[in-house]
Amino acid sequence: MSVSAPVATLRCLVVDDDPLAVQVVLNCIANTPFLHAIGSYNNPVEAAEFLRNNPVDLLFLDVEMPLMSGIELLRTLQNPPPVVLITSSKEYAVEAFEQSVVDYLMKPVSFARFLQAAQKALEASQRQPNVGAEAIETPAPTPASRS
Repeated sequence: MSVSAPVATLRCLVVDDDPLAVQVVLNCIANTPFLHAIGSYNNPVEAAEFLRNNPVDLLFLDVEMPLMSGIELLRTLQNPPPVVLITSSKEYAVEAFEQSVVDYLMKPVSFARFLQAAQKALEASQRQPNVGAEAIETPAPTPASRS
């Protein structure tokens, strides 16, 4: 019998304008031992404000929302946390991966598929310790940015 190292808990935020979809994702998080929900928002503007001031290890984000899409929300964040996009449309997949999302889930979300995405996020976080809003304070200079 082998003993594995303790698994870190990822702090998760859920952002979706559909309250039922939020409940489904929160239920999935509650049933995944290495995830912990720290909150949820139905309004992407309020979520963006929360994300600017609070560390989050993983963001479950709907794409199609009023006021601002999930992808637009990502673009407003200086250091976005790892993201799993959740949507009912396949049309955003290419744009999602251009934003370096961890995974892309289609609604209705099944727990099995959710768990795959969560596992991907966990593996990514273990490769990059301290992922989330506070992970990178200042970007490293690139050759193009030198004077």
